[in-house]
Amino acid sequence: MYSSPPPPQHQRPVAPRVVSPVPKELTTHGASHDDLADIFESQQRAFVSAKTQQRNTRSLSPMVQHKNYQIPKNSTAKNPLTDGIHPEKYQMKKHRKQQTVAGASTGAVIGGLLAGPAFPVGMAIGAAAGGYASNKMHKMQERRRQRRHEQRNFQKAVKHTIFAKSESAFV
Repeated sequence: MYSSPPPPQHQRPVAPRVVSPVPKELTTHGASHDDLADIFESQQRAFVSAKTQQRNTRSLSPMVQHKNYQIPKNSTAKNPLTDGIHPEKYQMKKHRKQQTVAGASTGAVIGGLLAGPAFPVGMAIGAAAGGYASNKMHKMQERRRQRRHEQRNFQKAVKHTIFAKSESAFV
C-alpha cells in the first residue's frame, strides 16, 4: 500500500564551485560551453582532493623514505654520538650522497660529449666513473675530518688527566 521512503544516500563531497570564465578560444573547437565548464569543474575537484590527500600523507609514496640526519641531542637516543665521533657525521654523509649524484651527472655529461656518436654508452660509463670517483673522494675527506677530530679530542683529554697535572710525574 504505502511504500517506505528510500534510504538516505550520502552525497559525495563537492569542491566549492569556482566561478571563472572559460576562455573563448576553447569553445570554438566543437565543444559546447557546458562540456568545458563540466571538465573545468571536475579538474578543480580533482585538484582539491589531491591537495587534501597530500596533506594527510607523510611522504609522496610508501617507497620513499626520508632519512633523519639530525644529530641526537640526548644520551638516551637510539644512536648517541660519543666524543670520538665527529659531531657533523650525519651532515657529512648527506653531503657525500648529494655530491655523488652531482659527480655522476657531471660524468654522464662529459662521457656523452667524449663518446660522440656512441653517447649512450659514454654517458653510462661517465656516470659510473664520476659517481664512483666523487664518492671515494668525499669518503676520504670524511675520514680525514674524523681523524682530525679524534686527534683534537685526544689532546684535550690528555691535558686534563691527573697524570699530566701532577708535578711528580715529570721529575
